[in-house]
Amino acid sequence: MPCRHHSLRSRSYAQVALHPGHGECLEIALDTIMFLATVMYLLASAFFYSGLPASFLALGELLWMIGSLIFLVVAILELIELCGSRCDKTICQNPVLYEQLVHVSSTLVFTIGTVLLWSGFYGGNRVAEEKGELNACYCLIVGSFGFLVSTIWNWMSFSFADEAEDGLDGGDIDCKGPCITRSALFCASLGSVCFILGSWLFSLDVEDGCDEYLPPSLLTAQQTKTRGGNLCVSIDDQATVLFMVGSAFFLVQNGLNLVKVCIKHNSGYDEVDAHSDSERLLE
Repeated sequence: MPCRHHSLRSRSYAQVALHPGHGECLEIALDTIMFLATVMYLLASAFFYSGLPASFLALGELLWMIGSLIFLVVAILELIELCGSRCDKTICQNPVLYEQLVHVSSTLVFTIGTVLLWSGFYGGNRVAEEKGELNACYCLIVGSFGFLVSTIWNWMSFSFADEAEDGLDGGDIDCKGPCITRSALFCASLGSVCFILGSWLFSLDVEDGCDEYLPPSLLTAQQTKTRGGNLCVSIDDQATVLFMVGSAFFLVQNGLNLVKVCIKHNSGYDEVDAHSDSERLLE
């Protein structure tokens, strides 16, 4: 999933935390949960690979859905935290709000897609399942594109922030923050692109009925003629590989975010005091 906004300011979570220290623990806990949810994504993507037992596919569908729900809850909580931290100003003047709205909206659409992809949702109705799978692919494409837009928006705000300058004051902390942020945003961008391509390939299979690749020598003349119009070569497996690669990029991204949060709290670093926060720069 796309990075949370890159800002190094300490998040308060005043709506759910009673003490600033609790807010720090909650922030670390959320990044840990997001990291574990991305591990679920990676496993779920692998379970879609052809040749595995049907139970693996069913488990993969559940893991995808659960992981998406986790990301949706975290995205909503981040939006609530942002609104609470800017209560002294008009929140609509803060461009980070719109980045967070795109993040929440794309995660919601993607989550709806994972629910529609779950075969247990249709109760054995094959016609409804086929239609739902096609709609699920469209939701995955739109949601993945939203992840890319949110990440690009994050890149743009980061480019205007003082945090983007390496080596300010010559301190190691100042140098670690931007390097980790750049790496995380880079991985989030690549992961989003892989998800878009993977979702599109899945839609080709659902919509056009692509067949698994078989060597021509194993096909009859009639089968060769029937398959002649399809441009698909194990297209489901190709999409699965793209989702696995994208999930791996998101896993690295969330791991870097977790490291960044730990460095921030261990050093007592607070961007609001140390730098001009991009949340203020872009107003």
